[in-house]
Amino acid sequence: MAAIIRAFKIVDRIGYFVLDNATNNDVAIDQLADEFGFIAKERRLRCIGHVINLIAKQLLLGEDPELFELQADAVAANELRKAVQLWRSKGPIGKLHNIVVWIYRSPQRKQRFLSVQQQLLDENATIFGDDESSRPQNLELDNSTRWNSTYRMIARAVKLRLTIDEYVSREKQRHERLLYRRRGRHLAETKRPSIIDDALTTADWQILMIYLDILRPLEEVTVEL
Repeated sequence: MAAIIRAFKIVDRIGYFVLDNATNNDVAIDQLADEFGFIAKERRLRCIGHVINLIAKQLLLGEDPELFELQADAVAANELRKAVQLWRSKGPIGKLHNIVVWIYRSPQRKQRFLSVQQQLLDENATIFGDDESSRPQNLELDNSTRWNSTYRMIARAVKLRLTIDEYVSREKQRHERLLYRRRGRHLAETKRPSIIDDALTTADWQILMIYLDILRPLEEVTVEL
């Protein structure tokens, strides 16, 4: 960086450095301060977006969210069922993540989800509120790099709560019917779909809505920034 500053001839115009909280950035500013004669602590500014990201991820995933995400990605690459169990250990957020991933993994499942939602809309057009009464909506899938995607996943899920609960219930019934038919034919039983064990209880939904209330101000500040 020092070479770049000299190459552009801006040594006399050095201002402030807005960087995330990585320790290597601290080291870089300390070295530049020594070389160009300024006080590092006065010129090294923290990125508020990164601070918000750290706060939100710890709220969602615990004290070391990056380690959890690395573990989840590593397990998912080798054994999907273990990844599901790992996410389930994170409570309602993990269970919701598993539900969304399970549905997104198959075009047929996505279509069944939309069909269930359409049926509920037909039965009562206001069941999800005025903003969702016209057409079915897909769930939001979170990702490991943006906490905002988890917030949006929860927000969309809360709006589609009745569809999610009904869909999971129907998947359980579908599996039970399949088991009954296979037993009648003396065939080996099929694996239990993981989505059944990720069914969200009333208490789970209440916790998700609390998370939504906690994260909403962080989302608003991020958008404002």
